[in-house]
Amino acid sequence: MALIARDQIIRLCFLGAFQKPIVARIVRDPEWLARLAAQGKTPQLALAVDVEESFLHCAKCVKRSGLWEPARWPDREGLASPAQMFRDHAKLNTMTVEELERVGERIINLERLFNVRENVRRKDDALPWRVMHEPIPEGPSAGAYCPPEELGLMLDRYYTLRGWDGDGVPTPARLGALGL
Repeated sequence: MALIARDQIIRLCFLGAFQKPIVARIVRDPEWLARLAAQGKTPQLALAVDVEESFLHCAKCVKRSGLWEPARWPDREGLASPAQMFRDHAKLNTMTVEELERVGERIINLERLFNVRENVRRKDDALPWRVMHEPIPEGPSAGAYCPPEELGLMLDRYYTLRGWDGDGVPTPARLGALGL
């Protein structure tokens, strides 16, 4: 949010690329926020995004690609890691893939430490109420939802993989391993 407040520009990447910046601003206008109230709660602030230009992809190509069908995904064994792709694309020949991955891990943990300082914990790592309680009514994912118990199991696994404790706080051992 600090970067948005300072720069008022964000970039989003969906299944394509934006050539122009997207202007974003933090909104605190009570009248504007009242329109965003959900389940009797009015947000304290909102993020307004002004899209100057966007490009749409044919919905059929997304469906035909099998993007949401794990059985149709290619074998990951032969694919480059995201760090390798980023390194190659950015021509970062002075860094190894492992060094770049470590930089990413440090960033993720520093971001989490900032959030922990602001009292963000497991209680805040949640999905919208509808996603956890209302099954999708129709379509290929009809009936699907993520109950709170399932989210809890996913958070347990995620925190373990990150080296965080059960409340989502980076452990001293993990921070030490990252030189933080």
